[in-house]
Amino acid sequence: MPPPNQEGWWAEYFHKHPLKNDRNSIAYAPNGKVKCYCKLCMAKHVAEVQLMHERASQANQTNEDWPRELDAIISHCECLNMS
Repeated sequence: MPPPNQEGWWAEYFHKHPLKNDRNSIAYAPNGKVKCYCKLCMAKHVAEVQLMHERASQANQTNEDWPRELDAIISHCECLNMS
């Protein structure tokens, strides 16, 4: 018999805070639990940022501070939504 999943069924649907492994206090809620972010919400926010980039580049209004690579966009969204 396989070992039981320690995290539960919900682990499949949420990202854990990226600073959890560093034991950074930002990664934890006041009750001591790790902050998490819905994977569907993350995909939606990443798509919105990518669309914003596309529209800005078409209008020649790019901002050098905006993340451009997918990994950078994901990190940007995690920082905004898991703070």
